[in-house]
Formats: sequence, structure tokens, C-alpha cells
Amino acid sequence: MSEFSDLLTLLVSEKEIKIYSMAKYCGMDRSTLYKLMNGKRNPPSKDVFQKMSDYMHLTPAEHSAFQTAYEMSIIGRNAYYRRKGVEEFLLQFPSQNNVSTNPFPQFYTMDFSGNPMKKEFQPIHSKLDLYQIVSQLFIREAVLSDGCVSMLLQPDNKFILQCLEGLRERSDTFKIEHIFCLNSIYELSDKHHSLQLDYLANILPLYIRALNYHPFYFYENIPAHCYSFNLFPYMILAGDTAILCTSDYENGLLFHDSGTVFMLRNLFETYKKGCKPLFHLVSSVEEKCSLIEQMSVHGSTTYIIQPEPWLYASFSDSLIDRTICREIPQRESVIASLSECSCSCRKDMSGKEFIHFNTRQGILTFAETGMVNEFSRELYNPLTISQRIELLKEVEKDCLVNPHYLLKDPLDALPQNFHLCINSGSGYLLFQNAGGQNVYLIIEESRLLETFLDYAENLAESCCLSTEETMEFLHTVISLLEEA
Repeated sequence: MSEFSDLLTLLVSEKEIKIYSMAKYCGMDRSTLYKLMNGKRNPPSKDVFQKMSDYMHLTPAEHSAFQTAYEMSIIGRNAYYRRKGVEEFLLQFPSQNNVSTNPFPQFYTMDFSGNPMKKEFQPIHSKLDLYQIVSQLFIREAVLSDGCVSMLLQPDNKFILQCLEGLRERSDTFKIEHIFCLNSIYELSDKHHSLQLDYLANILPLYIRALNYHPFYFYENIPAHCYSFNLFPYMILAGDTAILCTSDYENGLLFHDSGTVFMLRNLFETYKKGCKPLFHLVSSVEEKCSLIEQMSVHGSTTYIIQPEPWLYASFSDSLIDRTICREIPQRESVIASLSECSCSCRKDMSGKEFIHFNTRQGILTFAETGMVNEFSRELYNPLTISQRIELLKEVEKDCLVNPHYLLKDPLDALPQNFHLCINSGSGYLLFQNAGGQNVYLIIEESRLLETFLDYAENLAESCCLSTEETMEFLHTVISLLEEA
């Protein structure tokens, strides 16, 4: 039996459907329909599925549940929820303007000029007490020139992460080191979410807020490591203070004596050596160009998901020279790097397949503003209308070589800040932080890479308009710009 056959049987029974009549309406014999209901036959084609839904007069809610069961039975339960999780991640991707700026509740906003921890050892008896101490520690540490917080805990506590988000205005040098474990086996959470994606969604605001954040990971069985009778699995270190606490944050121990804090800090450093960085953060123009070039080394097909067209390969040397600001430092070096990157992309695209996914609004926004998200804003002047036309015509030409798709509802609402480039060997997320800088996060954890790649590989089946429709839309936008 499958989710589809179970629900089909239930709906037929509840609505008192006559098997013979329904089978005839759907163009099949009764035995085939019985086999579908008993799970002895694979789910039917989409056309037959739609006829079944029409015949049973399903309500919108029933149709949604029936379609979910149908898709789940075709691709598998885990694959279905994994892809739905990626879709949710994409649509909820934060912009540089919608992260917390003052996440501290009023209760915790108090005078921290003194030292709240005067005892060398102090038990913590409640989550409320723990949160108050943690928020004081973070704020006190963030104002120091060498402030640093080191955490060994799962990135699922919204209060602690939001406390860190709120420290951006206090210090540019404040450093956060964060160790957590990822499941050694693939497993969905109680809400049918990928834990890796949930963790990524939780820590992204720290990058958006331009914090000096460094996550590290190791593999372990998360329930066994964090929740199964482990006394104090979590640790927070800040300055001369250390906290050990339970995974539910209800109880803990606070240490303020130098010997204990020194020992625990050495333990943290030892653990960190056994972990891997979750991401590699790219900042310089040269690094960014090198990253784009390295993407071509892995895999035969590269998928690009972002609202506006991907334009690296479309920039000619002369256009780069006309676009890059005259005032930027080391301009010639920047132009040389960008030209080399663009040339490399053009060569790579002539020998390998690049599949592009964009939105109508993303293309229109580029046409209206002339802003190119692949370049940091401080590097270039907004493109002129003639330059926008030139680039869009290059994209239109590329549609004849590489597939270009326009995303349909709900993905046509893809946030402007989301950019993903992925293939079988590497990938990166590109977004703009609160300081206006472009941030490239190179995806190095294999399961995150696999999750995004699986989603991209199956995206064109049901969520996109055709390449022909995309070309028609591009032609319309180009015509409007030419008329302007």
C-alpha cells in the first residue's frame, strides 16, 4: 500500500463511488482501478489522476491532500518532504532588510555595565535564568575589542541566535564560533523537515547581519548525542565565563573561575579541530571569480536558480570596462579578474549544460534598475538601458543553447536576495548582507549539496514555463526597453 492508494480507497468509500462508473470515466477497466486502490499498481499518469479527482468532486482541501499523496507515492516520502523543504527555504530566504535589529525582549534590556557573575560557581535553575545570563554575556563580550563567544550547541534555539543577531551594531570585531552536530544518517524532523535545511535557515540571519560568524560541524546521532540522558551536552564560553547546560536549556552550571574556564576552552578548541567548517566564505573579487571558474570543474550540468538572469558569461570585456566604476581601488586588477571569469564562463557554457531558472519579476527588476547582483554594488554603476538590452539579447541567444525556464507559482515569488548555483561537485549561495556587500557561501557539506542538487534536477517538471515561453517573455521585455 502507498499514501496514494490509502487515500484513494478512503475517498471512494466516504463518497460511495461506484467503481465501474469511475473506471469508465477515467478510461480504465475495473480491475486496474482495484489494483490502484490495493497498492498493487503504480500511481497512474497525471491525466488519469486529474480525471479521478474530477470524478470524485473533491473539495480544494481534498484535492490538495490527494495530489500530495499522489506525488509522494511517485517520488517517495523522504524525497517529497525534502523537496518541499527546499521550496520553503527558497521562499522564506531572508533579505538584508527583514532580519532582527533589536531582538532582545524588554525584560532583558537592562544595564550590563557591571559584572553580573560574581560567584566562581553558580547553578542555573530555569530557562529564564539561563537566557538572562546568556544575553548579559553576549552584550558584555560584544563591546570588547577582542570579544568572542564560543558555542557547542544545536542551532535550533531562536532566542540565542536572535540575541547574536542584535549585536551587529555593537561591534564589527565580535567573533562567534559555533560547533554543532549533523545527523550521521539522513532523517527528517518531526515536522518532516531536513535538519540541515532547518539549521541553515536559522543561522543565515547571522550572515545577513554581517556578523563574524564561523560554524563548524561533525556527524553524530543527534537524539543520542543531545537528548538521551546526557547531563550537560551544551556549552557556551564568553571571556572569563563558561556555561554548561542541558539540551532543553532548563538547567545549567555557570563557572567563573579561571581554571575551569581555561580547561573548558581547551576542550572546545580540541573539539573544533575534529570538526569541519560548514561554509567557506568568499569576499574578494579575485576569490569570487576563482569560485565561478572552479564550478566548471565539477559535474556536467550546472543549475542556476535566481530571480534575474545569470549574467557572468554575457559580459564582454568592453562592457566590463564601461560598467566598472572609475573610482574603485585597483580598478585594472578588478577588471582583469572579471574579464577572465566571464571568458571562462563562456568557454565552459559552450561545452557543458547550464540550466537557468528565473522569475518574471526578477527579469523586470533587472530591466528597470540595471542592477547586476553578481557584482558587488560598490564596483559598478547601474547599467544604461542600451547595456541592459545588450545583455538581455545575449541571454535570449543562450536560450537556444541552454535551457532557460520561468518559475511558476509559488516560486515566481522567489526573493530577490536568493541566488543558488549548484552542480554535482560544488555549489554556492549568493546574497546581499545588511552592509550591502555580496556574500558567497560555498556549500561544502555533502548532504546539503545533495539536497539542493536533487531539488534543482527535478524543478523543471512541474514548476516552470517552457524555454519557448521564457524566450517570448524576454523578447517582450527587450522590446519595451527599446521603445523606452
